[in-house]
Amino acid sequence: MNSAIVVLSRKEDETLKFALLAWGSLVWNPGELKITGDWKKDGPCLPIEFARKSRGGRLTLVLFPGAKKIRTLWAHAKSRDLQEVICNLARRELTTTNNIGYVSITDGQKTSKDEAHVLPIIESWAKQKQLDAVVWTNLPPKFEGDLTPENVLTYLRGLDASDAHNAEVYIRSAPRQIRTEIRTRIENELGWTHLDVKKEQDWTKLKKDLDNRAIHKTKDNSIWAVVPSRPAAFGHLMVISWKSRREHDITDEGLFIDGNHMQDMMQIMHNLAFEMKTHLTSNGEVTGKKCKRVYTISECETKNFPFSFPPYSKIQS
Repeated sequence: MNSAIVVLSRKEDETLKFALLAWGSLVWNPGELKITGDWKKDGPCLPIEFARKSRGGRLTLVLFPGAKKIRTLWAHAKSRDLQEVICNLARRELTTTNNIGYVSITDGQKTSKDEAHVLPIIESWAKQKQLDAVVWTNLPPKFEGDLTPENVLTYLRGLDASDAHNAEVYIRSAPRQIRTEIRTRIENELGWTHLDVKKEQDWTKLKKDLDNRAIHKTKDNSIWAVVPSRPAAFGHLMVISWKSRREHDITDEGLFIDGNHMQDMMQIMHNLAFEMKTHLTSNGEVTGKKCKRVYTISECETKNFPFSFPPYSKIQS
C-alpha cells in the first residue's frame, strides 16, 4: 500500500499530460501503474508518516496531520484520461476510487479528506509547476493508540517473524528522502536503514538458455527445476526462483514478500529430493551404489544469476 498523487499538466497544444506523486512503494514497486520515465524528486512537501497498519504487518506511509513535511517524488503517467489514471491508481492501491482525492486547478473542483493540511500545499505546488489538476490516494491513517515512536517500536517488536520481515522490507525500501521522525527512531533502535532497491532484473536471455533444460515449471512460471549444463556433483539439479529483484540473495524482498512462493519452492525441493533418493536407492542395487543422502544448498552470490537451491546426491558405494 502506498499513497500517491496524480498531476495533470497542459502543453502548448492544450493536450493534458498526467503525472504521479509518490512517497512509498510506488517508487520501487509500481506494479501495474502506468508511468513513463524516472521518478523526479521535486514533488510538493507534504506531512507524511508511517501511520497506517497494512497487510502482512507493514506500517506504511500515508498523509498524517501534524507530521513533518517532506519532499515527495513524481513521475509522468502514460494515460491522458483523468478517470483512467484515477482507476489505474485505485487498482494499484487495491482500493476503490472513493479513496482517491483530487483538486482541479482550472475549475476549482476538489474532493479530499485532508483539506486543511494538504490541499493548499498541493494547489500552490501545482500552480508553480503550471499544472491543471492533482489526484492522490486518500487512505487514512490506521494505528491503535497514539502514533509515537515508542508505540511504533513496541508494535514492530511484537510482530511474528514473517510480518516483521514484511515491515522491515517496506521501511528499508522507502525512498531515502522520506526522512520521517518515526523512521529515524526505527533506524536508530532496530537498525532498519535504507537499502536501494534496483529495478527488477531482466532474465529473458538466461531463461532462454535454461528453458530446454527445465524439467519442471510452476503454473505461474516463477519457479523452475533445471538440470545444469555442468553439474557440480552427481544428481545436481537447480530449483530457481525468478522473483529475485535486488541482490539475488536470500535477503531479497522479491523472494519473501510472498510467503507462499517460498513454500512452493521448498515443496518442489522436497519432492525432487524424495524422488532422487528413492530412484537412486532402488536402481543402485544393481551396481552396488546407493544414494546415502540428498543435500540442498542455497546459491545466492552468483553474479547475474537468480536465487536457487541446488539439490544433489551423495552416493555410497
